[in-house]
Amino acid sequence: MELCEKHEEILGRRAELLEQMESRREQLTGLRRQRAKEGEAARRRNAALLQCQHREKQTQHLPSVTAGLTEDRRWSPGETAATPTSSGSGDKVLGVCGRVHPSLGALPRGQRSTPD
Repeated sequence: MELCEKHEEILGRRAELLEQMESRREQLTGLRRQRAKEGEAARRRNAALLQCQHREKQTQHLPSVTAGLTEDRRWSPGETAATPTSSGSGDKVLGVCGRVHPSLGALPRGQRSTPD
């Protein structure tokens, strides 16, 4: 009889330990999921920050708006680099914005700067 009682006691403790282990496993699974979500959120934030830093570096290489304004004040659309005050002796080489840029000169007489 003692043997049967010890056996029942052992089975009871085993069942109790299995329940505790199952409960602990569920807790750990929940923690892992939570940490995975937090890690993914951190990766997204880091990616956004890196993208912002990359954009800032790209914009640092662009000329500033005020630099373009001062250049526009110095060179009007009809002027060439060689003669800023010329009265238009020939067609001008136009830049990307359709303006004469100081680094571009005038075309020889008779040539056009825009395609037909």
